[in-house]
Amino acid sequence: MRLTLTKDLTRPLILPVVALLCPLVAVAAGPAPAFEQTSWQGRVAAGKTVSVINTFGNVRARFGGYDGLVEVRATMQQPQQDADRLELHAEHTPTGVTLRVRRPGEGPRGKRRADLVVFVPQGVALQIRTDEGLVDARGLRSSLEASTASGPIKVRSIDGELQLSSKSGSLLAFLEPRAAHAAQSLRSGNGAVTVSMNEDQDLTLHLEGNGLISTDFSMMLDYAVGRQPRKKARVVVGKGTTVMTLASRAGHIRVLRRPLARKARTPRPTP
Repeated sequence: MRLTLTKDLTRPLILPVVALLCPLVAVAAGPAPAFEQTSWQGRVAAGKTVSVINTFGNVRARFGGYDGLVEVRATMQQPQQDADRLELHAEHTPTGVTLRVRRPGEGPRGKRRADLVVFVPQGVALQIRTDEGLVDARGLRSSLEASTASGPIKVRSIDGELQLSSKSGSLLAFLEPRAAHAAQSLRSGNGAVTVSMNEDQDLTLHLEGNGLISTDFSMMLDYAVGRQPRKKARVVVGKGTTVMTLASRAGHIRVLRRPLARKARTPRPTP
């Protein structure tokens, strides 16, 4: 009798609780975000600049050829049937073209996101700005200027000047042997700054920071209490032709040496 009485009493108590929770879960989940893809193409003359501003996600940049054609492919993630939608806007300017991800409203961002892939032709400079989003650039044959609030920046095989900066994000650059005509810089407020390069470079590196500084090359270090930054170091590789500054107030500054690829030896002919 006790078992039957307990079962009868608990059943009406559990069902109303479940019934109350179900509507709450449905409201909290809301409509699922949908993925949309859009693109833009336009010609930009050599010597001009493409400026990309995306505060809603990542920006990846790749080499786009020799004919002056700039192409952008965007993947948008946002709620369905929402009037306040992200859009890719292009504006031609006297200096080139500005590509910006924007939305009409000013309310909460919600589940909105936009990731871009930009193809940049030879001789067209590139400027990128994100907030938390990643900046990843590879194989460009032009100068690159990139800045983030906290997103990391990674570059490889850039045949042009580098100007990279972030308030708190990490910076990573794989350098190729070349001579730049202008001074270059990688600066982060609190993030790590890392440069990887072959030993056949011609670079003069100025390292500035308060955190750890390490290098695979010889380094001259100057430390002073009460000065900002407290540590200043100098690394000369090869002829030291190109000047580059690596700076971080609190992050680890590293200069890494990549081993040179061994040349294949031609076997001697057998007598």
